[in-house]
Order: sequence, then structure tokens, then C-alpha cells
Amino acid sequence: MSIIWRSWLSVSVIIGFMLGILGVLISLQHDAILAALIKQRLAVVAQSAASNFQPAIDIGLPVSMLRNSQVLLDRARGTDPNAPRIWIIDNTGRLSGSSPPTKRQTLHASMLRTMRDSTRSWTHETDDVLFSGINLRASDRTLVGAILVSYSKQRFHAISQSLSYQLILGGLVIWAFFATMAWLLLYLKLRDASRGYNQILELLHQFSVLTVEAPFPFPPRNMNCGLFAKVIPDLYQKLAQAEAHYRQHNTSVSNEAGTPFVTVYPQHNSLAYSMIRHLSPSIAVLLLAAVLSFGFYAYHETQKSFEPEQSARLELIGAIVNADIQRAVSAGIPLEKLVGTNHYFNELLSYFPEVSYFGIASDHLLTEAGALKQSSFWSIDSHELPALPITDGRQQIGEILIKANPHYFTLQFRDVLLDLSVIILVAILLASQVLVVTFSTSLTGPFNRLDYLVSHQAQGDFSVRLNQNRRSEIDRAARFLSQRAEQIAVTAAPLLKNACPPRILQFAYLNDIRLPVFLFAGVDALSISFLPVYTRTLHNAFDWLDGTLAISLPLAGYLLAITLISPFVRPLLTRIGHKPLLLWSTALGLFAYFGLWSSTTVAELTVYRALAGLTFALATLTCQDYTLDIAQKSMRGQALGFFTSALFSGIFTGAAVGGILADRLGASSVFAIGGAGIMIAGILVSLLLPRHQQPEHTPRSLRIKIWQPMQSIRFCLLVACVAIPSNVLVQAFIAFLLALQLDALGASAADIGRTLMLFYLIILILSAVAPRLLSPCLNDWEKTLIGLIISSVALAAAAAWPTFWSIASAAIAAGVGLALIRDPEVSLALSLAEHELRHLGNDSILSSLRSIERAGSLAGLVLIALLSSQHGYPVAMATISSWLALGAAGILMARKHLDGLHQA
Repeated sequence: MSIIWRSWLSVSVIIGFMLGILGVLISLQHDAILAALIKQRLAVVAQSAASNFQPAIDIGLPVSMLRNSQVLLDRARGTDPNAPRIWIIDNTGRLSGSSPPTKRQTLHASMLRTMRDSTRSWTHETDDVLFSGINLRASDRTLVGAILVSYSKQRFHAISQSLSYQLILGGLVIWAFFATMAWLLLYLKLRDASRGYNQILELLHQFSVLTVEAPFPFPPRNMNCGLFAKVIPDLYQKLAQAEAHYRQHNTSVSNEAGTPFVTVYPQHNSLAYSMIRHLSPSIAVLLLAAVLSFGFYAYHETQKSFEPEQSARLELIGAIVNADIQRAVSAGIPLEKLVGTNHYFNELLSYFPEVSYFGIASDHLLTEAGALKQSSFWSIDSHELPALPITDGRQQIGEILIKANPHYFTLQFRDVLLDLSVIILVAILLASQVLVVTFSTSLTGPFNRLDYLVSHQAQGDFSVRLNQNRRSEIDRAARFLSQRAEQIAVTAAPLLKNACPPRILQFAYLNDIRLPVFLFAGVDALSISFLPVYTRTLHNAFDWLDGTLAISLPLAGYLLAITLISPFVRPLLTRIGHKPLLLWSTALGLFAYFGLWSSTTVAELTVYRALAGLTFALATLTCQDYTLDIAQKSMRGQALGFFTSALFSGIFTGAAVGGILADRLGASSVFAIGGAGIMIAGILVSLLLPRHQQPEHTPRSLRIKIWQPMQSIRFCLLVACVAIPSNVLVQAFIAFLLALQLDALGASAADIGRTLMLFYLIILILSAVAPRLLSPCLNDWEKTLIGLIISSVALAAAAAWPTFWSIASAAIAAGVGLALIRDPEVSLALSLAEHELRHLGNDSILSSLRSIERAGSLAGLVLIALLSSQHGYPVAMATISSWLALGAAGILMARKHLDGLHQA
């Protein structure tokens, strides 16, 4: 398969994945809106019936003694022919009447509980029926019964399935179009590189069929080879030299007993990154166009599906209003003297937001409420009701004017439009990760393996070979080189005492852990936007524990698990290796997320969330150490930047998508999706990481001396003034208070997820930009000082004026502050390890920093949870702000000593 087709397959799968996710989200949002609209229409019918029963209830008659209930129910049912059944129920749940009659005698227990917990109106939904009820209360406000209207979901399912069919059909057409456009784009961008790739394969074939007496092939014509223009002549020279050594038997073989594998750590993969830089802008535009095209199509398809319900609702509203006004006129009240019509219309406007205007007119306008609104391009074409006549006898004396709100359904789809922007960002991040890995594993990885083997054989070294199980075209074409190494080893065995078979090469790349890090981080962040709110809905067996403290237990267990395991990751790696530890993390993660999916109590959620914390700590710290282990010392900064980019891309994606999914599918489904993500990450680890690793001959002790670095005053200042306050900011504000405060302000899980998305997006951007912009003019202590001040001021403002936008602004400012703090904090710790605490070493300093800052953030979380339960969320935010301010003050007061470290 050529590189054009391989790249096209990756891009096409990503486009299809994006369109599929967006289609599911739009379908779920459509069903939620349609169900809400139907329930509201049923509530109107229930209210109409309740108004007929209320006078009898007010004089003290019980529901069971209303003799004409069947007539009243039939009359109410006649106002809306789409309502199949109306029931009247007493306060025990017993059915006293229905239209049409039914054999059912009692209400289901869950519906009875909902009725008793509701003040006035309530709704219920099953797989087959939608319900809407209105409670009947006596003059002393005691509950005496309810009117319940049901609606079979057969028609609802038909509308939903029709929309799904249209979305699938349209999505396939749009996918096919943009997949074709992707192929054309990749053909234009990669045709020269594809030509060079084919020349490499042809060159390998020519050398593989050479006989001993045959002359060497002619050097290839290096014309229009794109990214391979510089490597093809070099490859030819190495193949020629290797062939010469092979013919002259001027070779060396392996004489090292022990492991049959040798691990190679290439330090850069310039071909992959060159290709990504060459393709990224065009692919980003293509992905954006595909998502926007599908979004536009899906939006207008949903318009069509809402038209029948909109018409039914408007006709029902018109029938009820006309009946009420006509009843007053028939009683002898002139139109001009109708009292309370303006109040009546305003109540209807608040109850029916899809109506924008009510009015009564005779020869002139008598009364009106609301406003006439003009439609726009994005508005649904409203079904307009004709003026409804008001008659006195046989003579028309006026008319009722009802105008629909053309923007109502557009506003209902605001969340879908916001989701669309999130999907675009997520898709671009995911596309960049997948494309880099695809090119690395299928193109530049095989070429690097070939170049390494040929370079050794060009020097007469036939002691290594490639793994024969590789399936890429280059690996298959280069198999003859490995076969030569094996033949020489067999020939040399009788002649050399210590001759051994050639060792198998295995390669470790930074890109090996790019997608696993992305997935582990994304799965861990899925629940951050809704976990505190979800915890509040579970059964709490700890009755003695305050509610807010109980809500903090899953997060506290999560932090405790990370705190306990972090110091032991490095010693474990030296004993069992990166790949086995990541696979064990995968198994633990699958168990944890299955437990989260099945949890029904706060205690269960806390235990399994703690296990999820162990998974996250083991996986991400192992991947971070893998990055440090395979990178040269001079390249560690760049390697850590690569790791941070993949980590926060995953966190950003999880935080954004988790809120959307929880809003549409529920928390349990999000945990199930998280388990699937963990499984995919484990599969990638199994496929991408080197299969065999050599643990250190002297494994490090599992005893960690956490407190030894505290002998340094500067380290103490770093921990107390920077590390702990910044971690409390993340764990107590971002992961705990933010969701609870926004939920208290009425925000949905998706809104909370989008706010968190902004926090991580700011970190993702500034972590890459800030070092280049600020390093020439600010040292690391000054960067942390500015970050602490920005975060403190933003949280103080949010605590003083707790609104949605102030909280969102505080989250953004916290992202700016943390981006300025995160990397300088590690840099300062390493500076201490290289100077004042060099006798302890880097590993001890970093392990101590990780453990103490997480223990401090755990204690801070408990304190903040206690404060929020006693004094409210604003006071808790003000406390975090003060904590950050104290950290900044500590840095200012000790500035002379800290500048001494910077100069060192």
C-alpha cells in the first residue's frame, strides 16, 4: 500500500469518526428536545383538565367522589387529539378515572414518588411512554391527587428513526465527498514522496536479487522524490558498501551471549515531522469543512423533524386560548372589559417560549403581550396560525392573534452548536496525534530500521538483524539483509568459538507513547466536569459525614492513591520495565472503570475512583519516564515538551467530551466509554512499545526518602509557596469547586465541560509559547510569582461576584497561572538537584516534590470541602485565593535567597 493510500485511509477514518460522533450528539440532542416539547404539550392538556376539577377540589370533595370526571376528562382530551390517554389519580396513586377507560388500577411506585415530591407539574418517561402530570391540591395545599396525560412513544420513535436515517445517509454522502477530496489533496502533496518511496523499494529489490558475480545496480535517478530526495543517494551508498563486505566476507558477527534482543533509541524522526508540517494546515481545513458541512446539513434536517410537533403545539395553544376567551365572551363580558388578559397572556408566554406574541383585536388592537420577532437564515420556518375568531352569537366581534417565535428552536440547539466547536478542536488534536503515529509506524519507522541495519552492514557489522514478523513493505523488501546476517552467523559458528546468532533489533520512539498518553489522560479527565455533581446523587452510607465532605471523597481517594503510588513508579520501572507496567496499568484501569460503571454508593465510587487514580499515575508517570529514558540529555527539554503536549491534549479532550457525553448519555455510560478507551490504550501499548526490555542490573530500592530534600530552605519555599498552592488550585478549585459552583448556578454538565476545556486549552497553548516569550526577560521564580498573582486575583473576583462568566474567567486565568508555574517548578527542582541537593540526585528530588505536593493538595481539598460545606462555595474560593496570595508573598519576601539559586 503506497503512502498516499495509507495516509488517505487514516484521514478518512478520522473524518468518519468525527461525523459519526457529531451525528450521535445531534440525534441525542434532537430526541431530548422533542421529548421535552411533547411533555410540555401534554402539560397543557393536563392543566386544562385540572382547571375543570379544581373548583370541586377547593370545596373539599375527594377525587373519588367526582361523578362527572369521565365527562371532564373526555372534554380535556378533545383539546388535543394527539394525547391518547388522560388519567385522574388520588394521592395514594389509585386511578379514579381515565379517558379512554383502562383496566389499570394503580400508579407505578416511581411515578407516585415523583408526584409526591413535586410541587405542581412533573414529568416521567419510560422506554415506551411519555408522561406529564399536574398535581391537584386543596385550599390548605395538601395533595389530593393529580391529572396525568400519557403519550405513546411510537410516533416519537418514528420521528427519531427518520432523522437518524437522514443523518446516516447525509453523513455517508458528505464522508464520501470529503474522503475523495482528501485523496486528491494527499495525491498533490505526497506524489513526489510516493515516487521516492517506490524508488527505495525498487532499490532494495535490485540488491536483493544480485548474484555474487553481478555488477552493482546503477545509482537511482534522484528526481522529484520529495521528502526522500536527500536519503535515497545515501541509502544507495550504504547498500553498495554492505554488498561489498558481504561478497568479500569482510564481516563481524555477534559474540555476546545473553539476551537475543538489542534496543535502539533513535533521537529524532524528522521525516514524520516534516510530513506533518507539510500536511497539517491542509488537513485541518479539510476536517473543519467536513464538520461544518455535516453540521449545516444536520441542523436543517432537524428543522423538518420538528415541524409536526411545532404545528401541534401551536394549534393546541390556539384552541385553549380561544376557548378561554370565548367562554368569557359567552358569559356576557365585552371584549373591551376583559380583566387580566395581559397577565394571562404573559403567563402563557412564559410557559410556551415558542410563542412570541399574543393579541386581541376588534376594529383596533385591544390588548397584546410579547413582541413580533423576525425570522433569520438560521430560524425554523414557523407554522403560523390564522387569526382565531371571537364570536358573540353568530357575529364575529374580534379575533385572537398568535405569532410563533422563529428563534426558539435555534436557541434549543445552542448546545449542539457549542458541541460542534468542541468536536472540531478535539478532531484536530486527535488527527494530529494519529497522523504522526501513522507516519512514524508505517513509513518513517520502517525506514529508520532499514537505515540502521544498512549502516551497520556498510561497516561490515552483521551482528544484528530485523524482526522477521514486521509487515511493512520496506521491512519485507529489506528481509534479505537480515537473512544475510543469519547466513554469516551460521557459516561462522564452526570457525569462531563465541559466535552467536545475530541479535534482533527493536526500536523505541517518542511516538510509541503518544497515543497511549493521550488516551490515558483523556479517559481520566472524562469525569472531571460532572463527578462532584454525580456523587451527590448516589447513596451516602456515611450519615455522620457532611454532604459536601462526602462529595469530596472520590476526589480525595483519587489524590491519596496518586500520592501513595507516585514515589514507587521509578523503582518499579527498574524492576519490570515500561511495557509490563503499562499493561498492568491497563488491567487495573479496566477493573476500576467497570467498578465506576456499576457503582451505586459513594463508598463504591470512592474505592474505584482511587483505583482509577492509581491507573492514571502509573500510566502517565511510566510514559514520562519512558520519554526521559530514551531521550538524550540534551534533548530532554524538547522530549518533555512533547510529553506535556500529548498529556494536556488528552486532558483537554476528555474534559470537553466528558461533559457533553454525560449530558446526553448519563454518567454510567461515560465510565463505560472510559473503559473502552483504556482497552484501546492497552492494545496500542502492546503493539507499539518494544517487546523486550532489559531491566537494570541493580534495581533501585523501593524505600523512598521523601523528607530528605526538606533540609534545603529553598526546596521548602518551592514546595510551600509554589507546588502545594498550585496543586490546591487544580484539585480543589478546578476539579471540585468549579463543577459544584456552576451546577448551583444552573449550568449543565456540558457547560461545565466546556469551561474546563478552556482551562486546559490555555495551558496547552501557553506551555508551548510562554518559555519562548518570557525566558529572555524573566527567571523561573518570577514566572511562578506572576502565575500565583494572576490566579489569586481571578479567584478573588469570582468569590466576590459568583456568576457563570466570573467563574469561567477564573478558570481561564487559572490556566494562564498554571501554565506559568508548571514547567518553572520542575526546572527549579532540577536546579536544586544539580547544585544545593546534588548529593540526592534528580530522581529523589522529583519523587519528593511529587509526593509532598500531592499530599498537600489532598489536605487542601479536605479543608476546602469542609469550608464550602460550612460557609459556601464563595468563601472556599476566597480561601484558595488567599493561599495563592500567601505563596506569592513568601516568594517576594525570600527573593534575595531565591535569586541566588537562579544565578547559580
